[in-house]
Amino acid sequence: MKKSRSGTAGNKRQNGEKALTSPPRSRRDTSATGPHTYRSNTERQRLSPQVRRRVLIEEAFAYFAEVGLSGSTRGLAKRVGITQPLLYRYFPTKESLIEAVYDLVYVNRWRPEWTQILTDRTIKLQDRLNFFYKSYTDIVLTREWLRIYLFAGLNGAELNKWCIGLLEDRIFKPIYRELYAELHAPLPPEYQLSAEEVELIWNLHSAIFYYAVRKHVFQVPVFENQHATIEQAVDLFISGARPLVATGKQLNAFRQAASMPRKQARR
Repeated sequence: MKKSRSGTAGNKRQNGEKALTSPPRSRRDTSATGPHTYRSNTERQRLSPQVRRRVLIEEAFAYFAEVGLSGSTRGLAKRVGITQPLLYRYFPTKESLIEAVYDLVYVNRWRPEWTQILTDRTIKLQDRLNFFYKSYTDIVLTREWLRIYLFAGLNGAELNKWCIGLLEDRIFKPIYRELYAELHAPLPPEYQLSAEEVELIWNLHSAIFYYAVRKHVFQVPVFENQHATIEQAVDLFISGARPLVATGKQLNAFRQAASMPRKQARR
């Protein structure tokens, strides 16, 4: 008569985890979902719920970056080495898991010092831009982030729009104001930037963003000195923006528009 399995392995199955047969401490998975390092069941059991949740979010981030947001929770659970019911204990729905991944992708990578350094007029604007874009590229424009961002855009995700809005409000508009202050004269605090003016900063940002896309997503040969590429883009931006800003057309148009109600009131 065959003996039934019991003990630790059985308990793990009841808890939703798969019992792995004598797993090595670190095993590489070269399947289509990409390389992955498995933790032993013993190590996995020692994690607190908060830490385990964080680990699952990071695993989901890597998984969705490889296969897209259409990837299944079953596939993710298999990749991590747990069962689907255990995954659902932490994330009741796939949507809640994706929201947690977005939080990791967008919110947790934002650095408050970026806005602070960009508005520090004791430093030359060109140096400020170089500092910001080198830091932003190293922290945000990674292979996984770019793939998630592009997959989400194709799915029409609202959080992509939120990310763009965050960039325009916290980065692009301050850059334009600092550009105007350095090359011409400070804009009035109440001055509202036009879409055309914000687009001027997009020209700089898009050049750096697409460099990262070619390097990490398309994986085509690029100039490997990333920081030198950023410095080149910033230099071209400052040089090209100088004649546009120095004319003062935007400020003059604002002053004319602001004075119109007063003139009409006098009549």
